[in-house]
Amino acid sequence: NQLPKHVRDDLAIQQLSDLYQSQLAELNACHSLLTVDQERLATMLAPYVNANGELIMEAPDPDVLLFKQGLDLRLKEFEEDCKRIQLTEQNLQAKIDAAATDYEQAVNGIAL
Repeated sequence: NQLPKHVRDDLAIQQLSDLYQSQLAELNACHSLLTVDQERLATMLAPYVNANGELIMEAPDPDVLLFKQGLDLRLKEFEEDCKRIQLTEQNLQAKIDAAATDYEQAVNGIAL
């Protein structure tokens, strides 16, 4: 029981659209958390910044260092998530374009 091509295409578009919405919601949440943590890091570093805005620290505070390493790792993950959602967006656009072309060809075929 094979579904017609346009129905399969519509389902694929819907699935990609759902995936895109899910990835976008996750990215927005991650971005908010990263922004808060970047502000927290700035607060942690504030006592070590001189009047010229330069970081002056005899030895790195282990807590600050650990927090920054965790933040750097999460920033890398965020960049990877951004690349992943771009791929989803490209796949979704390709499916939509293909479906639109199929639809136009079907309409033109009927018009002839």
